[in-house]
Amino acid sequence: TLEINPSHPFIESLLEQVPDVDDEEAKPPIEVRDALWSLLDTALLNGGYPINEGKAFSLRMMRSIKRQLGVESVDLLDEIDPPVEEDVPPEFDAENLDGLNLDDIDLSELDIDMPSEE
Repeated sequence: TLEINPSHPFIESLLEQVPDVDDEEAKPPIEVRDALWSLLDTALLNGGYPINEGKAFSLRMMRSIKRQLGVESVDLLDEIDPPVEEDVPPEFDAENLDGLNLDDIDLSELDIDMPSEE
């Protein structure tokens, strides 16, 4: 049994958006119908019942997500074509090494493991 609380804010809002019963041809907007189905689906799931029409449920959820995110179409965007960059190391400039003497560098200050001299 599905119980509907007429004083719940969801029900009150939905009732305001549903056309009068006298107008048999009038249908609520798709957003209202989706909200009604979502309430029923949620009640079923909370009660431990499965959703029988998975495809229809998925379509309603996609419409709802599209509206929430402001997406008009779920068509894939064009593929991006990033430029190809070659992984080339920078050139070593040996000319600017004049005056560099490795014997002048105190390797004990560096945090590296040096091979032992035997």
